[in-house]
Amino acid sequence: MHLDITDASPARVAAGVEILSEGGSVALHGITITVRDAQIRVAVLSQWLPENLSEAFARDEFTRAQSIFSAFLQQQPVLAQRLHRLPVIYELLDDYGMGAMLLGTFDGNRIEWPSYYRPKT
Repeated sequence: MHLDITDASPARVAAGVEILSEGGSVALHGITITVRDAQIRVAVLSQWLPENLSEAFARDEFTRAQSIFSAFLQQQPVLAQRLHRLPVIYELLDDYGMGAMLLGTFDGNRIEWPSYYRPKT
């Protein structure tokens, strides 16, 4: 199940936390959070077309996603406690209309680019 909890009531946010705890996903201010395979996945759709994305722009988007996710966990201390040992992987995606393509991942230290994509230099 998936639930958008952006600007939601406290009851809806609580429902989103429950959905997340049960393996679903929540959307919040342009990011999607999922817990799967003993990892937290935070997906963010790139604001840039792949051909215009630079590493600096990608870092900005990952930083924004980190900030939103961190603020969410600060507001949800019980959830933060449950998740604190899981690694967080940030995924930058290109939504091309009929699906999404992974442009890169960020583990909090470095960006990894898939073999089929390299950003603009």
